[in-house]
Amino acid sequence: MALNLICYNNPLLALSLLLITGFILGALAQKIKLPSLIGYIAAGILIGPFCCNLIDAKMSHDFSPITEFALSLFGFTLGTHLIMRKLHNAGKRISYILLCEILLVPLIIFLALLLFTDTPLPMTLLLSAIGLTTSPSSIIHIITQKRAKGVFTKTLVSAVALNNIAAVILFSLVLNIAAALMKQNSSLTVTELIAAPAIQILGSIALGTGVALILLLFTRKSSSLTFHFSILIVAILFLTGIASTLQMPGFLSCMVLGFVVSNYSTRKHLLLKSFNNIEPGIYVLFFVLAGAHMDFSMAHKAGIAGIVFILARGLGKFLAPTLGAKLSHSSKNIQRWIGFALMPQAGVSIGFVMIVGNNPLFAEFANELTTIVLGAVVLYEILGPILADTALKKSGEENKDRARLLDFLHEEYILVGLNSADKWKALEELARFMHRVHGIREVTVSELIESVTAREKQMSTALGEGVAVPHAIIEGGPKIRGVIGISQQGIDFHALDEKPINLIVLIATPQAHYDQHIQVLASIAKIFGKDPELREQMNKASSPAEAHDLLQTGSADLHNVYLDD
Repeated sequence: MALNLICYNNPLLALSLLLITGFILGALAQKIKLPSLIGYIAAGILIGPFCCNLIDAKMSHDFSPITEFALSLFGFTLGTHLIMRKLHNAGKRISYILLCEILLVPLIIFLALLLFTDTPLPMTLLLSAIGLTTSPSSIIHIITQKRAKGVFTKTLVSAVALNNIAAVILFSLVLNIAAALMKQNSSLTVTELIAAPAIQILGSIALGTGVALILLLFTRKSSSLTFHFSILIVAILFLTGIASTLQMPGFLSCMVLGFVVSNYSTRKHLLLKSFNNIEPGIYVLFFVLAGAHMDFSMAHKAGIAGIVFILARGLGKFLAPTLGAKLSHSSKNIQRWIGFALMPQAGVSIGFVMIVGNNPLFAEFANELTTIVLGAVVLYEILGPILADTALKKSGEENKDRARLLDFLHEEYILVGLNSADKWKALEELARFMHRVHGIREVTVSELIESVTAREKQMSTALGEGVAVPHAIIEGGPKIRGVIGISQQGIDFHALDEKPINLIVLIATPQAHYDQHIQVLASIAKIFGKDPELREQMNKASSPAEAHDLLQTGSADLHNVYLDD
């Protein structure tokens, strides 16, 4: 009790206790092979009102600006993962997964509540919309901790980002409909029901875009890490505050900010690097505070409606993305594990609950709705991260977010179904593809094509056995970049063995990295030249994702060494 009083009078001491306890239990969780996130939440439960009460409900509420800022930061981080040139060949599966989630998850929850409970229709609609959300904070933290990278990880992050955008739009629409039902106002038109949510969503997007453009203007010439850090923090704080004042979703505004920075900023490496050092502390505070907010007394009060909501959401979140993955003919990895990975639920759904609780129209069921959702959050924020962690491990992408010798063997850099039957047209097609997907700025596309064709005219770059490695030396660039082109019909490259070329690996090497150039060529020769089964499977690959998965196993993975080993 005395320590509680000391913490109450000294918020800085309370914050330090949150961080210390979180870091300790997070480390212990990792020791027993659990996500550190579980340790952070356990730390919050331990020092929160439910257990030791060192941080009581009043203090937890006082720290809400930190939680709000952290949620905005997660939104920004999610937005930075939506890089259009890297998602150009992933759109089909992400769209199918998103569409199935939007259609099926709310429908399954709605029907389950309607059939097995007596919850009022407005409350049923609101719960159906709230159940759609996936916790971005949990997913981002686990991916960062596991250093995961690959097709599954890219699909998961994109699905979570778009899921939350869809959830914000759906909730805004349903909130309006539920309010009309509570007022028994049948005179409202469809236009009037949609207008308010549309203004909120479009306003939030416009706000994020406007701040992002100002940010790009201010950072285009500076190379100071401190300046980039300062202006980025100011931008996120401003967006969070102004969106809250205007009653717009600040999370969405910050996601738009991250999207614009990641796709259009010439200084994005400085902007993204600038806050790497504060991210761990923000993660810890957010999840410890989330644990401190958990009220387990709510769980048993949720009753039948709470149980039905939890089970229906779990069923929907598993079935919908799995169906989307199957319909889009995604890889087996995605089909098996995407449903488990999308289970976590927390921050955004809690924000929705607060909106419902603050609206007097919903006073008659606000407490019951809060109890049901918080009960679900308690369960899904403990079990969800474990399921997501397991999914990432089973996908085989854990610990792969590290620099590799062939750092371009990723889905977005693979072109299946080369259209050109002629050698020179194929080289031009691949050079244009490389310039676009890598976002090359050091040379123009014409200069890249000229360099590639000039080298090819000196001597054929065909290795034989259906493999060619054309390459160019360019003026600048941060690293060696490459793309893979697959031609099922084969292209005449004047190879010594006179076999048509089905597999083309095009490389662009900056002059400063020429010493690594020979290593890259040797590694490509080992991967593709000595494995006829891999070549045959690559030639038959029906999608870039399938080709990518082939390159992550066996000798291909073995010969693509990590540079930090």
